[in-house]
Amino acid sequence: ASTNDNELFAELSNDLAGIIANSDPKACADRLLSRVVSWQSFFTQARDPFSPARAAGLFSELTILTDSVLPHLGITAGIFSWHGPDPALQDFQFPRFAIEVKSYRGTGPGVMRIGSEHQLEDIGVGNLFIAYLRLSQRAVGDGSTLGELIDDVRNQVTSVQPASDYFESQLLRVGWH
Repeated sequence: ASTNDNELFAELSNDLAGIIANSDPKACADRLLSRVVSWQSFFTQARDPFSPARAAGLFSELTILTDSVLPHLGITAGIFSWHGPDPALQDFQFPRFAIEVKSYRGTGPGVMRIGSEHQLEDIGVGNLFIAYLRLSQRAVGDGSTLGELIDDVRNQVTSVQPASDYFESQLLRVGWH
């Protein structure tokens, strides 16, 4: 086993031990099973590198989550509206509208890439909004890193266990650990 595999196993073990230590005994088995399923999903894709494009997509979705969705909907409704890692049609889904998040890196106006025509489908959602973010990667500066953004969301949702569990599972689904 490589050092990376040992570190990943330690992370998995610590995550599951944390769930056991911080769970109500009646909910522990369900929470643990749910997290194991999330880790299984992660391991099926784990050999794919966490690419800059995937990082940019996650960063953009979490920016919309922290800047727009959570402040207006609160933790529970906001977190459970995030479907970016799922094969759902849009990144955020609500009863009367949906938000598809797109981003680009670089200078100029950028080119919006649509992965599928279904991402722009508004049937059943009423209104579809596109959030288009320009990202700038820098070695130093005032911006946030992806890790800092994830920690910010974790800090916001930690007091609401179902939302926290869902967020962690979604991170694993997108390939983040």
